[in-house]
Amino acid sequence: MADSALPAEQNPFATFVGQRTQSLIDRIEAVDHTSYSNEHIRRVRVGIKRWRTLYWLVTALLPHRVRSRRVEHSVQRLFKRAGALRNCQLNRQLLAGLLLPTRLEKKVQYFLKKQEKKARRQLKKAVKSIRLKQIRKIGRQIQQRTVAVDPAQINQQLRHSLDHEVIAIEALMQPEVSSEHVHTIRKRPKSLIEIGRVISSITPDKSLARLMQPAATN
Repeated sequence: MADSALPAEQNPFATFVGQRTQSLIDRIEAVDHTSYSNEHIRRVRVGIKRWRTLYWLVTALLPHRVRSRRVEHSVQRLFKRAGALRNCQLNRQLLAGLLLPTRLEKKVQYFLKKQEKKARRQLKKAVKSIRLKQIRKIGRQIQQRTVAVDPAQINQQLRHSLDHEVIAIEALMQPEVSSEHVHTIRKRPKSLIEIGRVISSITPDKSLARLMQPAATN
């Protein structure tokens, strides 16, 4: 434990947790009041991915102290339902660029519209089941309890996560890579970038933040 911990409002990591939590809440509230556009769906999934990176980091640092199965399940359900709708939207976009026979195109469009309608209905239920008060509560608990954690311990856990992602990427880089592995490889650098963002949030001179910026935009 640190001998003299900064209060939550001055602790860089606690501040970052608060920002990520509020960002996720804002994105969920936004998607609840829109027609579920492709961009809104993408944003809520990105918000969940970012928040989960922090959540799992903190549960590794403070096991059994901030975990909430109910929040985990509801957030994961929302992520999957949003992904199902996003797939439907992307499939319809792809179909628009194909030169299919008119009769076949109508059948496929009809099927995709039905799937999208079902996905929208399921996403609406998932959004309604999310209890934002619980997410706020966990966010506050994370902020309060990580204040007492030695920054060196946070840094060690983050670097362990980085090493894990690098090892996973190297294992997937085979001469003949299946489409499934390509998708997995594509997700790994995103995890690396997000972990890097967390590290940069607790790097006083922002040197790592400047280093991560080009990687995040490529």
